[in-house]
Amino acid sequence: MKPRLHISSRREGGIGVLAPEGEIDALTKSILAVALTEALAAPGARLILDLSGVTFLDSGGLSTISDQHRVARENGGILSVYGGDPRRTRVLWLTGMADWLPVHPDLTTALAAAQER
Repeated sequence: MKPRLHISSRREGGIGVLAPEGEIDALTKSILAVALTEALAAPGARLILDLSGVTFLDSGGLSTISDQHRVARENGGILSVYGGDPRRTRVLWLTGMADWLPVHPDLTTALAAAQER
């Protein structure tokens, strides 16, 4: 059986980009948590979470993103998000997470903001 969540990572201009593809829910949120924890392990780590390949995001996934954002900030780093399509990040706006979690319309904007920090 094919995993419902695959995560790739890369670096762009010194900034980490983590790109999950598939569903983030109760069964897969731990996969995301491990990948985020590893990517944000270094103090001051700057990471962009690319949600453009995510087909479903439930409250468990939102909680995982929220927890890792807090950890990143406590360690002097940043976790920001972009979705490529406003439908991908809509849930972040509806839940109020976008009030404190940096949400960007595209990768270029997300990278520029992360490099300013």
